[in-house]
Amino acid sequence: MQTSRLWWNQTSDGDPEIQGAWGYFLAIGATGLALVCRMAVDGQWGDSMPYTTSFLAAAVCIGRTGPRPALLSIAAGLLLANWLFVPSRRSLNFLESPRVMMGGAYLVTLGIVLGFATWAKRALRRERVHSGALRQRSVALEGSEKRFQALAQAAFEGVLLSQNGRILDCNEQVGALVGYKREELLGKQATDVIAPEQRAGVLRNVQEEQPATYELDLICRDGTRRTVEAHGRPMRNSDSESLRVSVIRDVTERKSAEEDLRTARDELALVNEELERRGVERTRSLEEKTAKLNAFCYTLAHDFRAPLRTQEGFAQILVEDYVEKLGDAGTSLARRVLRAAQRQSDIIQDLLAHISVTRSELPL
Repeated sequence: MQTSRLWWNQTSDGDPEIQGAWGYFLAIGATGLALVCRMAVDGQWGDSMPYTTSFLAAAVCIGRTGPRPALLSIAAGLLLANWLFVPSRRSLNFLESPRVMMGGAYLVTLGIVLGFATWAKRALRRERVHSGALRQRSVALEGSEKRFQALAQAAFEGVLLSQNGRILDCNEQVGALVGYKREELLGKQATDVIAPEQRAGVLRNVQEEQPATYELDLICRDGTRRTVEAHGRPMRNSDSESLRVSVIRDVTERKSAEEDLRTARDELALVNEELERRGVERTRSLEEKTAKLNAFCYTLAHDFRAPLRTQEGFAQILVEDYVEKLGDAGTSLARRVLRAAQRQSDIIQDLLAHISVTRSELPL
């Protein structure tokens, strides 16, 4: 097992070609086996087909070893066949006519085979290198596609991949927005589900390969419209082809919400206007009533002052001119009446001052 693994490890670029010492061992072994086989049939073949088994051994070595072991097998086969099976036998004189013809044919044929095999192996190595690069790119693209699909399926928003406006791939969220299955959207033009009046702007951004953010109205399968917010960005794939990735977010509910908020604000403004109007009316009514009350109080205060002056004047006369007649007790009562009249006069004066203050603005 280890020997065969070592044998295989001596290959070049994954080509199962036996090189190094193992290649020479194969060349010697194949040549020996060819010699044994030719000797086994020598009784039937005689001097005919002296190079047949050697040719087969050399062809095997050309296909399985490097050029040097193959040349060793060709040379050994030529010498052994020429020595043992070409008349006259036991001779290495290559100048004889039969030897020249048969040996030349043997060498020319194997030379062509060796040249073709060498060219084919090099072409095969180049193809394998190219295939390996393509395989790596294919694996990378497959992994990238799987990551994209996993990311797209995990996203809450709709994710759409398009090329020249045609949908290459999308997640289930895109289909849920417009009422289609994901498979039904693949291959369709993205503009087929966009409101007609908005298609020109979208196509312009796609053709100019410009990133863009806009609100769109999507036409659902049942004919209704859904408002979405779309973010589109151009990109290039490994073949430098232009692609476009779009992230789509449904904003229909946010828009039913913005409209409700706008309506509520309008209604609140109307209520505020009504409250303000009522406040102004009530303030005006209160000011009118206050003004009437102040006027009434002002008039009443003036009406009270006239009899009060008479009362105060007579009390002053009694205190000043009739002290002897009133005596101590009468004088004390007259003075009490005078003081009461003066206090009542002060109260009326304060009331008039209060009325004058309420009828004018107070300085800050």
